[in-house]
Amino acid sequence: MSTLLKATVIFSALFLAFNCSAEEKHTKDMSVLPEHAQKVVNNYFGERTVSDIEMDIRDGKVYDYEVNFTDGTEVTFASTGGLCKVECPKDGRVPAGVMLNPIIKYIYDRYPDVTVYEYELDGRKIEVKLDNGKEMEFALNGDFIRYDK
Repeated sequence: MSTLLKATVIFSALFLAFNCSAEEKHTKDMSVLPEHAQKVVNNYFGERTVSDIEMDIRDGKVYDYEVNFTDGTEVTFASTGGLCKVECPKDGRVPAGVMLNPIIKYIYDRYPDVTVYEYELDGRKIEVKLDNGKEMEFALNGDFIRYDK
């Protein structure tokens, strides 16, 4: 068997194995979300209409949930229901209630007229994007780390 053919067979097998273990399921049924995620959606995004809930399933287990709203807002939760990311359209606003108080204070003390349109927790840090083009990183306790831009 030629080297190219062997490489093609191996690549194809790996590709199929990876893709067979991951899938997405879609629903509008809020009851699929963990209880904490349901509370966050109801408390901070309740006035918005859910257009789709996407469940990322890997090896038969839900890895995360992405709740999409008709206004373009996307909220991602871990499988446990912990908030991972809020991404709003540029004219949208991340609800202050989902952000840590030290982050809110730091931002609005320095930029009182900005809008936070993205808030992401990655397990090591929190990244925040503002409508003035600034991107900031904070520690998980809310302490400012640095500007990205």
